Amino acid sequence: MRSAAWEIVREYERSGAVSPGTEKASGFGEWSRLTPAWVLFAALKLEVLARQDAGDPVEKIVDDLRGPLSRDAATQLVRAAMGDMEEVRKTAPRSAVTLQNVAATLSAAWARDGVPDADVDFRLAAAEDVASDSVRLMTAADGAGRGRDTGPWDIREVRDTATAGLADLGGLLVPVGAGVRLDPVYAWAEGPAVAITLFGAGTALQLQAYRARPGRSWDSVRAQLSRSVTASGGTAAEWAGPAGLELRARQPVQSGGAPHMMDVRFAGCDGPGWLLRATITGGGAAPESVEGWAYEVVRGTVVNSGYAPDPSADFVTLRWPPER
Repeated sequence: MRSAAWEIVREYERSGAVSPGTEKASGFGEWSRLTPAWVLFAALKLEVLARQDAGDPVEKIVDDLRGPLSRDAATQLVRAAMGDMEEVRKTAPRSAVTLQNVAATLSAAWARDGVPDADVDFRLAAAEDVASDSVRLMTAADGAGRGRDTGPWDIREVRDTATAGLADLGGLLVPVGAGVRLDPVYAWAEGPAVAITLFGAGTALQLQAYRARPGRSWDSVRAQLSRSVTASGGTAAEWAGPAGLELRARQPVQSGGAPHMMDVRFAGCDGPGWLLRATITGGGAAPESVEGWAYEVVRGTVVNSGYAPDPSADFVTLRWPPER
């Protein structure tokens, strides 16, 4: 697969363009399967990620990677590589996310950095692994891969030994790393806990499981959250995140009597008879954060919707304190 991807870049370098036939054969835009185009897009993601890890702001990343593109086109392409679904979904002529632009950007970046052929092959091999993982996550976001290739899991999908070491909260079994604090969330003073918040390394993650209802899905909840955030004066955009499709928002909050904007990420997943929602705030929700522990917790969580069953309850209730 990576040899076909490399040949696309070479075609661009020979002719200054990628032919329509090559673009069609590359599978560009078919994000649900591994294609040469996916490998090139993943290679661009790795270039962006390396610069994010180095602490570069988006503006500097755009300047580093723009190559022959205009600044606006390069910004669109970089934001798409970071996961901004609005940019990914744009259609021609508004979209800068084209196979030719990806090939042009990679060619210019590798030439400027003096990357030899052997290292290009190594980078494309790494990109192929990333693209394979991305296909798996996109499949999971569509509900097809969850419970088979990735979590969150249903209690009926795991063996007892797989839950060893998880904090058993009844309705949720959660992986809790060293130094992470757990706080329960109650819907009312005398009622059971309905959510759990994990605090670690400057980031907070709240997990809440809802019972399945007609018309309730992560797609519909995500759309509702987006409308709510924008109606309150905030902003919201869909991103392809490490746990599937998520909403990245900036919403107005009151703190210490003064209003300010807070970064929030909403992730979620549909399961058999339940919907798990995750809310990330703090450092891990910052626009350029690539912190991963909150997403690892989401993917490692097990939902037990049969705990203290109450068909009329909206939430999957939790026990407190947890059992270990």
